[in-house]
Amino acid sequence: MIPRWNDIVSDKHKLARDTYLAWSVIGKPRHGPEYWLMQRARAQFKLAISYCKMHEDTIRADTYANALADKNYNKFWSAIRKSGNDRSTLYASPV
Repeated sequence: MIPRWNDIVSDKHKLARDTYLAWSVIGKPRHGPEYWLMQRARAQFKLAISYCKMHEDTIRADTYANALADKNYNKFWSAIRKSGNDRSTLYASPV
């Protein structure tokens, strides 16, 4: 799951999907304004995804901090529980 999908990526995903469908309906030309718009929207979507993946830890920490600042303790502990120790086995070394 990508953190903050709804805030950062969802609008770019919708735009990329819509421009792809419009490009597909007119016969998938390899040049022209529809092709350029589809390529640009897809590039922005991929850039947003890579940004979220590269800054995943920072985004999660900001989400936790915002929940605490808003004194929304249920949301904070729910997010902590979801993240849990899912990556703990990646770095554990059996002795």
